[in-house]
Amino acid sequence: VFATAVGTGIYEARQASRLREQNLALQQQQTPLAEQVQQLGRDREDPTRQLAALREENERLNRNNAELSRLRGEVARLRQQSNPVSKSQFEGQSASMARSLYQSAMEHHRAREYEKELDELNKAVALDSSYAEALFSRASLYYGNYLPEGKRDAAKALADYDRILNLKPNDVSSRHDRALCYEALHQYDNAIADYTTIIEGNGDFSNLLNGKDNQLALDYHYRGRVYQNIKDYARAILDYTEALRLDPNIDMAHQHRGQCFEALGQNDKALQDFAAEKAKAN
Repeated sequence: VFATAVGTGIYEARQASRLREQNLALQQQQTPLAEQVQQLGRDREDPTRQLAALREENERLNRNNAELSRLRGEVARLRQQSNPVSKSQFEGQSASMARSLYQSAMEHHRAREYEKELDELNKAVALDSSYAEALFSRASLYYGNYLPEGKRDAAKALADYDRILNLKPNDVSSRHDRALCYEALHQYDNAIADYTTIIEGNGDFSNLLNGKDNQLALDYHYRGRVYQNIKDYARAILDYTEALRLDPNIDMAHQHRGQCFEALGQNDKALQDFAAEKAKAN
């Protein structure tokens, strides 16, 4: 009986030991599975959280866009209400200051302070880009003999005459002076076009001191000079002839026409013109 009891105890102890080992093994196997289950749970929670965060961000952006649209509408409304008044006041003040600067420029001109005149005109035009009188005076400085030679600039004068003629297409004085600039820059086709517009167009001659006929005589003469420069002597002669018809005393027209006759081999006519020019000079 004792032996049997001892054997039974040993057997049960072994069985218990094996069960503990199996249980431990099962626990070891379950640990990775539990971790995998937890990881899967976390993986499922992350997209859910991300989706919730994206939805929240989208709602926030929609609220911001709505607020931005509202603010833009408010700004546009305020601008519409305030701009006409403020813009009008600003333009009025700028125009007034530009005219004061122009008057100062004219005082410098009378004092022969031409560089100071240019500075004042630059300021006036900066304040009022459509101030035709200031543009014309500045162009006259750039093209004429008033400024030091290094500051004269026919191209800048041309740009100012362009701006004037955009504002006043029928202004004969500006078109005539622009033609002179084209001629100085050897842009002969453009010069001819401007002289022709004065001769054949409906320009405004009302502000010219010498009258329409004298101005037309001058433009015929200068167009003839351009034709002479490009060696179109026949057309030059026609223009010089018309200039002399309109103003028999116009300077150098006989001389220039005589040169064209001479270039064409018509020496008798050339000599007559040279003699006429000489007699007029005497």
